[in-house]
Amino acid sequence: LSASSPEEGTNMPENSSYVQEDDKSDRFGILAMCDRIYPPWVDYFPALVGKLNPISGVLMYFTGFVLVECQRVQSVWAALQWLLLVLVPVHALLAVVKYMLYKRGLPKETQPSVARASFVRLQRSAWIDFHIGIQLLVVAGMSGSPTADLWLWLVPLVMTLRFLWYRRWTPLARVCFWVHRVMSPVLLVPCLGMLAAYTA
Repeated sequence: LSASSPEEGTNMPENSSYVQEDDKSDRFGILAMCDRIYPPWVDYFPALVGKLNPISGVLMYFTGFVLVECQRVQSVWAALQWLLLVLVPVHALLAVVKYMLYKRGLPKETQPSVARASFVRLQRSAWIDFHIGIQLLVVAGMSGSPTADLWLWLVPLVMTLRFLWYRRWTPLARVCFWVHRVMSPVLLVPCLGMLAAYTA
């Protein structure tokens, strides 16, 4: 028994080191797979678009109006002018300003590459704002309805909800939980039915 106990004692650290190496390899494999599915450079797009604010919301709304007018006069060049001379530069300027403000709050010894990577990663939730702007604000601008500008109230609503979410407001968290739990199957069934009808 005394002879076997040292062997067991010597085997345990070796096995634990093997387990740790396996865990590290599995972790690296998962990270590599995530990078292949969602490359890190993709985060630069939501960082450029940014989260909804009064300026970006109005730009999204008028983008729909510009697209309709360009389609009416059949001018692709006018749409490119709006995109390259107005939409992209304004969003880029807003992104630079937000990055400079974010960088001022970091310690001075923080490397620029680390600060840029952390800022870009924090803007990943702007994908939601991008889809809200494309699917609601741009469409509202394209409709040309007299009451279409009421959709601009969606911007302060989203900003307020995001502020409450970051403040960890408990009622909002409960509402989001039950909406996700109840509405997901309620919306999934009609969507699957529509998909089956279109593919039939």
